Amino acid sequence: MEPALPHFSLPAPPDGCGLAATVAGLGSGLAEYLRAQRWFGSKGRTVAGVSVADSAALPAEVPAALLLVEVAFTAGEPELYSLPVAARPATAARALAETPGVALARLTAPEQEWLLYDGIADPAVGEALLRQFEDAARLPAAMGAFGFERTPVLSQITDGTNRMPLARVRRIGSEQSNSSVVFDDRLILKLFRRLHVGDNPELEISRFLTFRTRFRNAPLLAGFIRHLAPSGERTVGVLQTFVPGAADGWTWTLGALRVFYGDVGAHPLGRAGEPAPAAVVGLAGSYLASVRRLGEVTGELHAALASDAGDPAFAPEPVTPEDLAAWQAAVETEVTRGLAGLRAAGRAAGTDHGPTIERLLRAADAVHARVADAIGRLGEVLLWKTRVHGDYHLGQVLRVAGEADDFVVLDFEGEPARPLAARRAKQSPLRDVAGMLRSFTYASYAGLFEAAGDDREARRLLEPWQAAWERAVADSYLEGYLGATGERGLVLIPARRDVVGLALSVFCLERAAYELNYELNNRPSWLPIPLAALERELAA
Repeated sequence: MEPALPHFSLPAPPDGCGLAATVAGLGSGLAEYLRAQRWFGSKGRTVAGVSVADSAALPAEVPAALLLVEVAFTAGEPELYSLPVAARPATAARALAETPGVALARLTAPEQEWLLYDGIADPAVGEALLRQFEDAARLPAAMGAFGFERTPVLSQITDGTNRMPLARVRRIGSEQSNSSVVFDDRLILKLFRRLHVGDNPELEISRFLTFRTRFRNAPLLAGFIRHLAPSGERTVGVLQTFVPGAADGWTWTLGALRVFYGDVGAHPLGRAGEPAPAAVVGLAGSYLASVRRLGEVTGELHAALASDAGDPAFAPEPVTPEDLAAWQAAVETEVTRGLAGLRAAGRAAGTDHGPTIERLLRAADAVHARVADAIGRLGEVLLWKTRVHGDYHLGQVLRVAGEADDFVVLDFEGEPARPLAARRAKQSPLRDVAGMLRSFTYASYAGLFEAAGDDREARRLLEPWQAAWERAVADSYLEGYLGATGERGLVLIPARRDVVGLALSVFCLERAAYELNYELNNRPSWLPIPLAALERELAA
């Protein structure tokens, strides 16, 4: 049940200029509202107070404003969040009032009741934001200004006119760290919630790919919003081209796995208890061909990101001994945390996993030795680093079905929980590759769990097919990736395949250790996925 909304009186009907004071008057109610949002990143910290740091009235058919709210904590640095707000008469806002996570307060003004709500849920506010892009507007704020910048892509979308006729404005419901609004399935506005001083990598990379490369497997940048203030510039949102009718890679993959697991019963296992490779290719052939193309797109992306040696923000750089030491420290930190979590969970993690857990705990020293050995061997060859996607997995790509099987890569802001400097830091492109390989593994298990349900015998019979599918898909993806990078002479990727395999092993091990902690704390039934990866990497 939604908590009761704060309710207070206003001397006059709300307007855009006065909404900041209204929101500030919510007090602890604003803190409770923020903590309930999926995009609020510090749910584990104790909020000491919330204040409105800046505000600007937004010209719209309803009273609306763009706010920046600062959240102070009892310990650590404060955080800044964007919060567009609007108000409608309660009689006209019933749908908004019933939408979870939207309403902030009920207001009593002369003659009628009003609802105060998150403006991103209102198509009228979305349209108003698009109009600011079209006008390249600069909205004066109390402490600075909100600047709306447009690019030539917006003129192409609107056929050179200054106004895009709008038939439909819709909010995308599946939110994580951001909020998105789609305009007629042609443009999408991504509003960043937590803000940092400096360019968001989504803006930086989208601008680079759109205007300085020929890479066209990513949305084009049509505009962006910045908050301009003495304390620094912050990226508030980006406007990009929208890809209609496409399925995200995770959904598409699970659909392919339903067919795969549904058909394996007609194919007996071989004498070694494993599926024949020809049977796996026969069952997953069209998917494997598409995955090969996804590998090519990934390679083309990395080639594009490394294409300007004259830009310090994107120019490839040699990996230094300090980089290698940082890689080793990052992997060992994740492994230590993961093994500590296993040790604390013990057999409580499930008797089925008990033997595996005990083996891994006994092999803790061997795991660290393997990491040190791998990093030492990588230090013997010349490696390169550049800008990368930073949070690459099946959910970050769209499969565009049609005559030409192709993919569009999304969301270049990196992992939102990490500091901006870390998200902008150059890395080995093979980190992205490792992230996608782990995503394939997760999808293969998700499909297995769905197909077998609680039937242990069914799961046991499908497990060899899961492993075979995972290997075949990884091979196809890497074939496409290495083919694309090799054709472009991309020096970022080592020519020696054993070095590629070694680096992928290190990055996959780091990822699996992170997954181990996550599953222990959030989803114990999926613990077999990182456990199998850790065992496999240790035995490799």
